[in-house]
Amino acid sequence: MILINIVILLALLKLLLASEKPLLCSGIYTVVCFVFGLFSVLDGHAPFYALLLYTAVRFGMSFLYFWLLCRIGGEPLLVDRLDPWISHRNAVSGAAPGTWARCWLRMGTVAG
Repeated sequence: MILINIVILLALLKLLLASEKPLLCSGIYTVVCFVFGLFSVLDGHAPFYALLLYTAVRFGMSFLYFWLLCRIGGEPLLVDRLDPWISHRNAVSGAAPGTWARCWLRMGTVAG
């Protein structure tokens, strides 16, 4: 299940970079989690109210995740303070925030 979540999040990361709509990505992720959770409810492993709580928590966490990625632009937090060379290089080249994440996605190293 963790591998499926990672694949879904990577696919939605590509969608986020294309659309810049964190609510859309969060909604899609929540629907997928709800469908997978519904299998547990139908099997009798979990009650329906637990599924609703699980879905609400997943929506909140995924919206925060995608919103922060959209606002930060894919750059690691505090990267300019941790490595002065990166901030100097970005100032010289005029690189915009999020450049590294977009380059990795285009090269296929993050989401092939």
